[in-house]
Parts: sequence; C-alpha cells; structure tokens
Amino acid sequence: MEEINPLPFDELYNLKERERISPDLCKLDSKIFEKALAFMESKKKLLQNIPNTEDAERTRKMIERSLDTYKDVLKSLIRARIQKILKKVLTAIESSPEIIDKTNMLDFEKELFWTLYDTLKRYMDFLLTHEKGEKEKNKKETENINIKIKNTILLKIMETIEAFVWKNGKIYGPFEKGDIVALKKDLAEILLKSNKAIQLDIQ
Repeated sequence: MEEINPLPFDELYNLKERERISPDLCKLDSKIFEKALAFMESKKKLLQNIPNTEDAERTRKMIERSLDTYKDVLKSLIRARIQKILKKVLTAIESSPEIIDKTNMLDFEKELFWTLYDTLKRYMDFLLTHEKGEKEKNKKETENINIKIKNTILLKIMETIEAFVWKNGKIYGPFEKGDIVALKKDLAEILLKSNKAIQLDIQ
C-alpha cells in the first residue's frame, strides 16, 4: 500500500492562494486531499497522546487552533474549485459540455461536473417545457372561455322569476327584476320571447 505523506500547512496555504488568484482550475496532485486528511489525522493523534494535565493544556489548545486553521484553508481551496466547476457547468449548459476544458479537474471533480450538468440541464429543460405547457394551457382556457361567451346571452330580468329546472337538469333562479344574468342561448331566447327579459349588448 502506497504511503501517503501529510500535506504541510504552508503547502496547503500556497495552493489555496494560487487557486484563489487563478481564473481557471489549477493543476493539483491527485492525492492532495488524501494528504490533507493524513495531516489532520496526525494532529488528532497528537491530541490523543497529550496528557490531561494543566501543563499540557496550552499545547492542546495550540494544536487544536492549528488544526482548525488548517481545515479553514482546506475549505477555502475546495470552495474556490467548486465555484469554478459550477461556472464551467453553467457554460456547458448554454453551449456544449464537450468544449469545456476539464484538464485540471481531479477524477471526482469530473464526476461532480457531470452530475451537476445532468441535474441542472434537466432542471432547466423542465422549466422551459413547463413554461411552454402553461402557455398552451392558458391558451386553451381562453379559447374555452370565448366559446362559453359566444354560447351565452347577457340579459336583464324584467320581472320576478321563480327558480326552475331547465332541460339540462340544472336549476336556474330565482331571479329578481333588474338582475343581470348570462344564460345559455336556448334558455335566454325563451325568456326574451316571453318578455321576461331583455338582451344587453356589450360593446
């Protein structure tokens, strides 16, 4: 089994700064995160071996602070690389993933790239398809409303009409004199012929 040498703090910090400054992904050792983990494990072992005495407390706190600082720098490095990968993903969605330079991506970063690309591409396609579907749905609803309007007549009721059941099985009324109602054409014509209503024209 290959021995993993811990990555010293100074080297990690320099890598983080180089990544921060560079507009594109920097080339990294494929074992960099394993080396960083080895460094943190070595510090944890030191902490385990420190005796629980007042004299050793200062040493313990110093190691704990150095370990926290190391983790913060490592997070900054990871965050910088993720931001660049995400930017590449968004560019790929707008153009093509094949034209994206993946040379300096580590193996797991390439997997991350394709996972993000597939997920966000499906999400964007869904939104675009949903928007198109909503437009078509609204268009159909508008057409249905127009059809309903064309098949109804707006009336003003001229005398009190008790509730009644029409031939379609629905109950209409009761209507009071002066009520404005929209009724189906066949029913409206009956009321018009019997002078129980007058037709209103909407300009």
